[in-house]
Parts: sequence; structure tokens; C-alpha cells
Amino acid sequence: MSKRIILICSFVLLTNIITSQTIISGKLTDNDNNAVSNATVTLKSGKSKKIIVYDISDSDGKYSLEFIQDIPKFLINIRSMGFKIIEDTVFNKTQVQNFRLQNQEFELDEVVIKKPLIRVERDTINYDVNSFSKKMDRSIGDVLKRMPGIDIANNGTISYQGEPINNYYIEGLNLLDGKYNLANDNLPYDQVAEVQILENHQPIKLLDSLSFSDKPAINIKLKKNNTFTGSTEFGVGLAPILWQTNITPMLFSKKSQVLVSYQANNRGENLNTKNTKLTPNQFENENYSDQPWLSILELSPPNFPEERWLNNNDNLVSANFLQQLDKDYNLRLNMSYFNRHKVEEGHTYTLFFTPNDSLSLSESVNNFFNVNTIHSNFTL
Repeated sequence: MSKRIILICSFVLLTNIITSQTIISGKLTDNDNNAVSNATVTLKSGKSKKIIVYDISDSDGKYSLEFIQDIPKFLINIRSMGFKIIEDTVFNKTQVQNFRLQNQEFELDEVVIKKPLIRVERDTINYDVNSFSKKMDRSIGDVLKRMPGIDIANNGTISYQGEPINNYYIEGLNLLDGKYNLANDNLPYDQVAEVQILENHQPIKLLDSLSFSDKPAINIKLKKNNTFTGSTEFGVGLAPILWQTNITPMLFSKKSQVLVSYQANNRGENLNTKNTKLTPNQFENENYSDQPWLSILELSPPNFPEERWLNNNDNLVSANFLQQLDKDYNLRLNMSYFNRHKVEEGHTYTLFFTPNDSLSLSESVNNFFNVNTIHSNFTL
């Protein structure tokens, strides 16, 4: 008898639980009566807006929310990308609620993808020029001074991590044969996309696998495959008449490169640095020097910038051509003419003291230099 009573009570209790469960279901469609799938349907309490239950519509746009709550009414929220948000009130009872979603166009927030300042690819370090340039910069040399690990000496020699570079390439080609000041001081920075540092670079391909090199090199990557650029500068001043001229057109293509330059000034800028090879010759003794054995006794330079004391009249003409014949052969012609008129005037006074007397020595020096230098180099 007691078992029958327990069974009847259990049946009544289960019936109450089943009848107290609420099911809200329905279908989501768009303006054209097409099913809307993957929409989020959320049921929230009216006051606290606490999420009671949620569902995601299936491929037929159908959803179903099953819950047990004693709250009289709820907020139903429907969200789907490309449609307006629907928020409505539903009562706590089993029911079918179909919703029609209205199309809505919206714009995504602007996303800016920035190129990394420095990228490392094996033995190649890539510097993004735009990330290091400033408005007052003129040439790529101005930007190089700001790149980490790169230093430029007063004579224009470029070093990376304290090691001078052994080659200066433009698009992988060695146009200037070490006289890279011509390009570094005249190639506009806004024409350059990247500066590459080639670590452990062996400039002679034949020795690449035979002789290890710990020297770096630089490669200039241009923005365009065909680039015609350069710099032009004219200036006139006083004391009594100072002037400066720089006309340096450049042409770079996939297989040809041309750089021609005429520079002249009498304001103290030493143009001989533009005509000096700054990279070592792989086939010459490093201790070799082309300084003359006999020369005029020159004055010791003062301890302040050369432009402040050099009394010069410099002229430089340089023409450089390179034609790539195929993958392994390049034809290169480098010619230059440098002329300088320089005046040196100085006076020294020296006083010597002896045990019994003193001796004074006064010396005046007046030097007049006229230098003419021609360089020509034809390389296959």
C-alpha cells in the first residue's frame, strides 16, 4: 500500500515539473522571407537583464529556448551581422514566436596595418625608410644616420655595428665601386622603400663558399622598378662671393643604372670626399696607400669643422654607367675629374727656453695648391 502511494506522489511531482517548463521557439527570416542562420537568440530577465538561456538559429532559421523560471515576462534579444538588432518582450509561457529581421548596412572600423620598422630575414636586416624619415630629411644618407646600428663618419664612411661596409648596392648592383657618397648624399629618401643590411657579406661570388666574410654591406631598395630622380642645388652668398652648385641626375631600371654629377663650390665643402673610394679593394693589400712621397708642407688643420677654415675652389665631374648583361655579368664604366684651387695661410710663433737665454721662432706659411685628378675605371 505504501509503495502505491509513493508511486502516485512521484508521478504527480514529475507532472508538475514537466508542465512548469517553458519552451519558446520560432523561425527567423529576412525581408525576402529567406531563413536567417547563425543568429544569436538570447532570453534575459526583465530587471537585472541576466541571461537565462540562449540559442543559435540553424540552417532553416529555427531556434528553441527551453527554461524553467517563475518570472512573468522576459526580454528576447536577436542579433545577426547585417541585420538590425531585435529586442522584444515575451511572456513566460510556451509559445511560437517568429521574427522578421530588417537588413542593415554598416561600416567596419578603419584598420591600419603598419609595416614593421625592422624585419630580420636570416642574414638580412630590412629597415623601413618611412618609419625613420622626417620632414627635414633630404637624402637617404640623412635617414641612415637615424637607423639603429648604422653610423656615418665625417668623411661619409658607413659602418654597421662598428664594422665599415664592404659594398654599397642599389637594387643589388654595384654602380659606384665604393664611391657611394655620390648616391648617399643625393638620392632622395622618398624614392627608397627599404635599406637592407647584408651581414657576413662576401662581395666576390666565386669566394662565397670558400672565404668567410664578417663584413656587412648595404643594399638600397627603391619603390619603383624604373626610377628617374636626383638632386639639384644652387646657392650664392657673401664674403666676398660664395657659391655652390650640385646637379646630380640618376636613372635606375632593372638592368641599367646611370648616375652623373657636377658639383662645385668655394664655401669650404670638400668635394674630394665624393670622389674617394670608401670600400676596400678585395685584390689589393689593405696597407697600400696612394699618398705621394713628396709634397708641400701643409698646415696642421685646426680643431673645428673643415667648412669653417677650408679656403677652396672645388669642381667635380663624375659619370657612372652600369649595364647588366645577364645574371652573372655586368658592364660598368666609372669616370671622374676633380679640380681644386686651395689657399693656405698660417703663422706660428714658438718660444724656446735655454739655461742661459731664450730663443723665439716666428714662421709664416702661404701655400697655393692646384690639384687635377682624373679617374677612369672600366669593369666587366
